[in-house]
Amino acid sequence: MELAETRFLPLPEQRTSEQTMAKLIEVSGAEKDVRPQSEDGFTHHELTRILGAEVKMMALNRHMMLVMPDMDIAGKNEKASRIAQFALTDPEVEIYGDALFVTGEELRAFLAEFGRPQEDEAEHTVRQCRSSWLRSRKVTP
Repeated sequence: MELAETRFLPLPEQRTSEQTMAKLIEVSGAEKDVRPQSEDGFTHHELTRILGAEVKMMALNRHMMLVMPDMDIAGKNEKASRIAQFALTDPEVEIYGDALFVTGEELRAFLAEFGRPQEDEAEHTVRQCRSSWLRSRKVTP
């Protein structure tokens, strides 16, 4: 299996604020670096504009989130599916539509829009999303 090849995202600790950039993987397999308009990260409007629909999120680890359309609007994204399968060690994960790989830091503005406290919010959200996903799969964290 070619999953090892998909480990292209550096850990957030290795990035500086000038280097912070999300990775958009389109259904076609094309990759694009995407930078939020604000230093505070992506807003809800930016995420829906980039992905073309309302969004949902999946935590891949305690630093990295996958943001994707809330519905299948463009077919299966093979490359994003392989990355998510590798990160979650679950060969059955399938991602549909374009997918945006972001750090919790890049979601600060999105979280602020919903009135959530900023203190450790990105890490809390990643843990909460991963726990929800695991519960939906009936897996114990």
